[in-house]
Amino acid sequence: SGPVARSDTIGAVIADPVVGEVGDDNGQPVAGVDVRLTTQGASVYATPDDARRLYPPIDQVTTDSNGRATVWVRLGVVTGAAIVWAARDSDSDSLIFQIEAGAPVGITVLPSDTAVLAGASYAFSVSVADRARNPRPDAVGEVVASSVDPQVARLQDGVISAISVGRAAFDFAAPTGQVRAYVSVVPHAELALVTDAGLVLMETSRGQSQVVTSTTVKCPQWRPDGERILVDGLRLFTVQGEMSRIDTGNGDLVAGCGRFTADGEWIYFSGRLDSEPDTASQVWRVRADGAGLERVIMPPAGQYASNASPSPDGGRIMYHLGGTGPVVFDLATGAADTLAGSHAYALAWSPVDDWVLYTINWCVLVWFIAPRDMVCSTEAFAAQVDGDERKWIRPAADLYPHHFLGGVTWSPDGVWVLGKAFYPDLRLMLVNFATGEALPLNAATRAIRDYHLPAWRPRPAGDH
Repeated sequence: SGPVARSDTIGAVIADPVVGEVGDDNGQPVAGVDVRLTTQGASVYATPDDARRLYPPIDQVTTDSNGRATVWVRLGVVTGAAIVWAARDSDSDSLIFQIEAGAPVGITVLPSDTAVLAGASYAFSVSVADRARNPRPDAVGEVVASSVDPQVARLQDGVISAISVGRAAFDFAAPTGQVRAYVSVVPHAELALVTDAGLVLMETSRGQSQVVTSTTVKCPQWRPDGERILVDGLRLFTVQGEMSRIDTGNGDLVAGCGRFTADGEWIYFSGRLDSEPDTASQVWRVRADGAGLERVIMPPAGQYASNASPSPDGGRIMYHLGGTGPVVFDLATGAADTLAGSHAYALAWSPVDDWVLYTINWCVLVWFIAPRDMVCSTEAFAAQVDGDERKWIRPAADLYPHHFLGGVTWSPDGVWVLGKAFYPDLRLMLVNFATGEALPLNAATRAIRDYHLPAWRPRPAGDH
């Protein structure tokens, strides 16, 4: 990273193109070379018209006959530094741009949306803002503020105080504009999540996270005592990052994602033998000490069984049967009952009763997550195992049909459903199962967007 190449306001297309040259060891230009492009706070385009029309950005460019590669840069809408990296094989270079605030159009409040625990207090600041709500140094003038939901959180003397769990709004008015800010007053919990950095821990009321391990993991699940985290491959991590593996005694077994029974005695997991194809999957179980390995569900030929979740009493499991949907299986009698259609995926049995969560996937093209990526969001439902009642878990307005990215899970007391909300900004979302009240967590930062597959830590024994 070198000095700032150019400064401009939010959303601006830099007037001059960025031109890079690729040469051989003798300094001669090399044509037809692909140069990889990555950005932070900006996007790159093949032409200035593409940039102005907000066409999909590019992530690669090819050198011309003079060994040159040319792109145009459009700045993002968050003030600060923007970086464009160009790489070819092991060689790379970068340019830094400075994004400045745009023209004043109103006011903004910081924090504009956050999550805190009941009993907590925090100060806020009001500033003149541009169209993307970036603060400017202009004078604000007299500010009048009021609490919309004083039973949840109240405002007094420049401080917001959280009263009880819920969602609260605050209105701010000044001569230069008006704006509404929000706070989620949330129950305390420690979450295990998967990110690009590996397995992390995060509290519901904080945006910061603690890295447990940078090792690639899938599908974290807590051991019932809350002391270790189970991930794929029957690996267990302490919160300090110490890893151990459950030895099943079968070296040919390839273990996937699993879940503990409520008493911590058994683990039900997706698995296959090493001699079977990668697409094969059955439901297996093993005791927590590695003993008693057995295959519980062997699906019909051409199908797979996965994502097993035990009932609170351990007498039944729910699993996904490919091409069929969620199946509830009685371990004592062998009776099986299908809950939903072939597009539904079993997710999680409530830790306290006979409600089960499952999702239906819908794949959509979304530009703001990753250019030209097809992302599958999920609609979450709950069904009674021994009844006909169904619930649609909807953390957003009816206008937005795609609600979660990845899996959703229960809180240990069965009160909350937790997942990564598709709308409005890819934040983690708590939804009260009984009332449907939705509480987004933390600020909508890029780091928060990268969190997925949350698992709620059970309260350790004696923790009240």
